[in-house]
Amino acid sequence: MGQSPLDRLLHPPPPTGTATFAFDPTAAAELAEAQRAAEIAEAHAANHPQQPAAKKTANLARKKADALRAELVTVTWTVRAIGADAMELLEGEHPATDEQTAAATAAEEQAAMLEGRDPRPVHLAFNQSTFPPAMLAASVVSVVFSDDDEHPITDLSVDDAGRIYRSLTRMDQLELLSMCQAINIRGTQVEALGKG
Repeated sequence: MGQSPLDRLLHPPPPTGTATFAFDPTAAAELAEAQRAAEIAEAHAANHPQQPAAKKTANLARKKADALRAELVTVTWTVRAIGADAMELLEGEHPATDEQTAAATAAEEQAAMLEGRDPRPVHLAFNQSTFPPAMLAASVVSVVFSDDDEHPITDLSVDDAGRIYRSLTRMDQLELLSMCQAINIRGTQVEALGKG
């Protein structure tokens, strides 16, 4: 017999999440530009069906975007929730420094002055330098390159996670860390499906 209902509630499958990034940021920007150009050319061709040159231009633009997409090497991160309590413990192991708190407070005071309002209290939940690598190392299930899916990274040390994290763009850092945190706090409620 399977698990009891209580055991099932006590040991649900942990939430997971995936995020895919371009390995080469320049190639990603070229693809985005080609995609926009194709969309503009296709819209122009749709609005001017009597112009065969517009249709030809749209087809060429779409082929270029498709070729760039096919060549783009991506990196897919799969992470697993460590649990809200474990995440809070990890945050506690990596408290914000006095310097980080002072910098955040100064930034808030500057923003408040520019916006003509009173400054809001500043509380940093964690050290912005040491927590992200620790969270990544604790959460990573796999990191897979699209051109080498036979050799996934399935275990990251905190040091390796830190070096990788610091090599990412600021936006990719935020996306990755946000995903690691969100899977530990998001709800799982769904509408009643008539199953019980």
